[in-house]
Amino acid sequence: MTEIAPESRAHHFVPKCWLAGFTESGEKDGRLWVTDFKRKKNWPGTPAKTGHRRDFNRIDRPNVSDPLAVEKALADIEGIVAPMLRALNDGVREPTPDERDHILEFMALQSVRHPAFRSTIDRSVDAKIGKALSSKERWDQFLREMDVPSDRPDMAYEVVRESLKNRQPFVSGDPGYYLLFAAKFGEEIAATFRARYWHAIIDPRGNFIGSDNPVGLDGSDGHPIGFNNATVVVYPACRHVLICGLHRVEPSREASRKMVAELNTLAMLGAEEQVYSHREDFEWLDERHDRQRDWTLFDREKIISAGKRG
Repeated sequence: MTEIAPESRAHHFVPKCWLAGFTESGEKDGRLWVTDFKRKKNWPGTPAKTGHRRDFNRIDRPNVSDPLAVEKALADIEGIVAPMLRALNDGVREPTPDERDHILEFMALQSVRHPAFRSTIDRSVDAKIGKALSSKERWDQFLREMDVPSDRPDMAYEVVRESLKNRQPFVSGDPGYYLLFAAKFGEEIAATFRARYWHAIIDPRGNFIGSDNPVGLDGSDGHPIGFNNATVVVYPACRHVLICGLHRVEPSREASRKMVAELNTLAMLGAEEQVYSHREDFEWLDERHDRQRDWTLFDREKIISAGKRG
């Protein structure tokens, strides 16, 4: 009799195959230092035990035959990209054009599969719904535009109004809604990536770090930065290789220690809660642009203010 494997309940929003590239060994069971700014602590772990939440991608709906369909699809995608990420880390080299194309799609996916993205969706959807709830007629029109059946009990005008009145995010708690938005925005983000020119920044020492919000954006101060208008998009593919997307062609190059520290600081500024590294005392730049190794000195507001003054 064939035994049925237990259902996986720990769904990674930070892929294990990507986290492996920030361990000393490059393996999924390698040691990974997790620095958590929200908890104000750090600890040694492994990719398997890091960056996951219970049932994060599970869809429990009557019309969905396999609640783990999305989780399985993500595993299939990771199975394609994992050898490429491993090859970059082992070879300490830039990706080939074919590898780059796959990694760009993977980057877009990582941009929409973490908890911070779901918080953004909550705010965006609630703002649109708040306007639509100005009248029963506008609400009915909104449901038609969204192709949502108007006879659904949870979509009744008074029910939704009461929900928002009690400050309950409209889609919070239902992964199905978030995953639909993720699929839509993920493809749009991938299109912006494909429109950029990409080059690699190599650190032979292997001191790049990653974060739970791994795709970094930078641009002009005083303007909202998005995937379209960002001056630069950066993505640490592993601790040895970071790829950089610009609107102009630039050659790949080797990074200085200060450049690595600067890029690590960008990862820290973009993190929702955590950054990941192969060593506890990774380098970053403080508000005076000096290299530091003590993460407890990191002050987001001071660095941002110093950047605006500069």
